[in-house]
Amino acid sequence: DYDTSLRFYVNFTNTAGDTVVARFRRDAVNPLLADPTSRKDLVWPGGLAFIDQPFSNHNGGNLAFGSDGYLYIGLGDGGSSNDPGHRAQSPSTLLGKMLRIDVDVPDSDLEGYDVPGTNPFVGNPNVLAEIWAFGLRNPWRYSFDDPARGGTGALIIGDVGQGNWEEVDYEPAGVGGRNYGWRNREGAHPNLNGLVGGNLPPYYVPLRDPIHEYDHGEGQSITGGMVYRGNNLGASYRGRYFVADFFGRLWSLGLTIDGSGDATVNSVIDHTAELGGATFISSFGVDAGGELYLVSLTGSIYRLYLELVPNGNFSSGMTGWQTFATPNPSYFVGGVVSGVLEFYRLAPPPGESNQAVVFRQTGVPVGAGVRFAARFDLGNSSTVRKRISVLIHDSNFNDVTVCTFWLPAGAPLRTFRMWTHTIEAWSNATISFYAATVGSAGGAYRLDNVSLQPDFDVSNERTDCTDPLAPAPPGGAAGPNLIANGTFGAGLAPWGLFGSITSQITAGVFEFYRPAGTPAGVVLQQTGAGVATNGILTATFQLGNSSPGRARVTVLLHSADFLDLTACTFWVPGGQGLANYTVRGFATQAWANATLSVYPSTIGTVEWMRLDNVMLQLTPGQAVLGTECVEPASAPAPIGVSAGHTRDKHR
Repeated sequence: DYDTSLRFYVNFTNTAGDTVVARFRRDAVNPLLADPTSRKDLVWPGGLAFIDQPFSNHNGGNLAFGSDGYLYIGLGDGGSSNDPGHRAQSPSTLLGKMLRIDVDVPDSDLEGYDVPGTNPFVGNPNVLAEIWAFGLRNPWRYSFDDPARGGTGALIIGDVGQGNWEEVDYEPAGVGGRNYGWRNREGAHPNLNGLVGGNLPPYYVPLRDPIHEYDHGEGQSITGGMVYRGNNLGASYRGRYFVADFFGRLWSLGLTIDGSGDATVNSVIDHTAELGGATFISSFGVDAGGELYLVSLTGSIYRLYLELVPNGNFSSGMTGWQTFATPNPSYFVGGVVSGVLEFYRLAPPPGESNQAVVFRQTGVPVGAGVRFAARFDLGNSSTVRKRISVLIHDSNFNDVTVCTFWLPAGAPLRTFRMWTHTIEAWSNATISFYAATVGSAGGAYRLDNVSLQPDFDVSNERTDCTDPLAPAPPGGAAGPNLIANGTFGAGLAPWGLFGSITSQITAGVFEFYRPAGTPAGVVLQQTGAGVATNGILTATFQLGNSSPGRARVTVLLHSADFLDLTACTFWVPGGQGLANYTVRGFATQAWANATLSVYPSTIGTVEWMRLDNVMLQLTPGQAVLGTECVEPASAPAPIGVSAGHTRDKHR
């Protein structure tokens, strides 16, 4: 009940080496602060506000609320080696156990918790009532399979082994009283080293075998994880349990649940190669969308995603990548040089136009509303500034997002990013790189380390184009308005329609949409006016959306032959009245016919996009980002996610 109580709980080792579980309250005014005066250390059997730890290792330190609302506290066996006190099997100590307590008590409660009446050993005078399960060595991370996301509510524990076996223990929701066997067993095997402290029997049987174990040829210290219940990895990973080893291993386990709620592992996928050498994996986390994160003691946080472009570094050639050029394939020139793709577009003959693109069709279908993030390294080996347009789209181009980036002369490879999401379902997610600048003498575009994956932390109502070092254009003299009929008060002329567009003029406002099941359409205005090389163009206009759902529109400034263009993709919230938008870019070569095109990405039957008050003019100011895409102040901003923690494992 954090939303109302503002309470949260912390497990830490105090300066004396003992375990403290403390309750705090969030500051009543600042949601990012705790109130330090609200601290309440829970008081355990025997009257101490801490749990005595006889040795310095095996302090566990995890906390988790179960779907039953109770707080689960995992405790190691007290430390040293081979549990010399046989504490994990002793009913009179909390060590080596999983505890379950009810913290829904008044602030005045002396202990800070009650024991649930359904705990398995309540009423047994020989067993501490807080104990939920026996036989743990050091439960380094456990979690619940979240029922709110379609999970079973099961408790899954990663228990660190001694010298031979690391194990994963599984417990159906609400099934307490199990004995996981330590120190009598390590994993599913007798622990012969446990005889050193005397051949003492377990407190009770049967002993539960783990659902998964691995020996120290594979790893040496398990970090328990979580069952994946998010969306970004796709349906094939939903329900798999991800688990790591501290020294740089990662797996996912497929689970089969039987009629009693117990699980068996039906498949194991090794994801270690995808970690890229990351080590010291100390913990897992989950965000509000159900997506998984890994924490490393190196100070890094990693997030798991489905990479739709698996060969983005070109180290093994152009496998999976394709090229397209029109009207002649020879207009695309390029290949892999030292593991980097270099390419350019030949200049066309006078009076003709051409296009050249390198692209990757992932073959992956995605549903409507799926968010994407793309990253890629771009460079420019030429002596002139170059521009490139990057598209994320379905292979049939019915849904497309465009970002236009600038590359200074001689620019080394640096990382660019773009974010967006689908409007309709895609049969084949694709990323394309269009060579916007022509010429072989001007050198080549350089492309490497492409990654396209479902996104995590950027608003799904906004398209972002992030340039790490965007150069500003040189500026120039101001010019006249190139579109004089941008108010539509006298009708549509001289605007034109191309492709599948349904439109009307209502009270001097142009309304249009692309009907469902049709290819892309566009409304455009060819100004007939020329623009000199490096001339800066600014288009200001108003967009609205009369539909209840958000809509997306891509606006292009370009020469009529499309040899040079700037593109911005905007989101228009459902029901938004006319609001001000701006696109600013500049011509890398002379344009004979400056054109403004508006592409509706959203399909519909009566979902009108609304356009009015268009003005396209030459401007003397410099575009801050080379290409500027300016939305209203109300446009949703990206949302960042970050979290971290540390661990120390003592043998």
